[in-house]
Amino acid sequence: MNFLIREGKVGDLTSVLELVNELAEIRDINNVVFIDIYDLVGDGFSLNPLFKLFVAEIKDKIVGFALYYMSYSTSGKSLIIEDVYVARAHKKSGIGISLFAKCLDYAKKENIQRIEWRILEKEKSLIELYKQAGAKILNDTCILEIFREEIIKNADVKFKLIKPIKYKKIIIRFGEINDMASVLDLIKELVVYKKDTCDITVYDLMKDGFSKSPLFKTVILEVENKVVGVLMFHVAYSPFHGKSLIIEDLIIKKEYRGLGLGRALNIKLLKYAKLNKIQKIQQAIFIHDKAAIDRCLVFGAQKAKGLRIVQISYKALSKFINK
Repeated sequence: MNFLIREGKVGDLTSVLELVNELAEIRDINNVVFIDIYDLVGDGFSLNPLFKLFVAEIKDKIVGFALYYMSYSTSGKSLIIEDVYVARAHKKSGIGISLFAKCLDYAKKENIQRIEWRILEKEKSLIELYKQAGAKILNDTCILEIFREEIIKNADVKFKLIKPIKYKKIIIRFGEINDMASVLDLIKELVVYKKDTCDITVYDLMKDGFSKSPLFKTVILEVENKVVGVLMFHVAYSPFHGKSLIIEDLIIKKEYRGLGLGRALNIKLLKYAKLNKIQKIQQAIFIHDKAAIDRCLVFGAQKAKGLRIVQISYKALSKFINK
């Protein structure tokens, strides 16, 4: 079967939306596609697009798509593939892996260090395939989501400390370029705890977070003029809900934990989300981190059912696709 994989255009969006609705039907999530053709045009083809598309075409008909966007992690520039979908009539034709390969080409061009996507737990054969490719399946992590109704409801919640503290000056604010050295110190603390690696520098944080098209934003916790906490997040996109945010990490120095300051960072983010008409906030949390999960549940979060996160380095995915 001959097919063409190319960048998506405005004229493809009606067909893409039809495929999104078909995907929602397969996943048994009918009546939750909140976006329309105008959302897709405005969000994907503005001066600062929230997502990019590759489409698969057979005889001038769109039969598949890959929707993706840039993100950020302790590895540096990352790419999240939000969804790859091929129409029922054209499955098992090599189109899906070709859409993945096209995303890989883009990752290579943009010097991406890590690629991430979600998969349903029931897709056992795909999970095994990804493992063989060198991917990491985050089985120790759950995904929590807060939707627009709860965002609006909780954005104006008054912050209260869990217990009295000795500090007189506590400030919650959005990060500035001069905070990035302190942010990097916090990230290094986290990766040591996670037994992970940190491949970014202060220069990377300054460049990637404060360019014309920043890859991430931060909410800063400052106590007595010292940066002791950070919430790092970035803009995402859902083919069902539209404009979204992903919390990459929330880090607070050990001596400042258990006071309710993490909730204060979340409230600041909720206010931002309400103002900017965000439809969904998503965060991946270790299943054993009960405090972090409870903090999200307080704000009306829901656990995504049956989903797992897949992460793979560009090097590993490139090696696999080139086999």
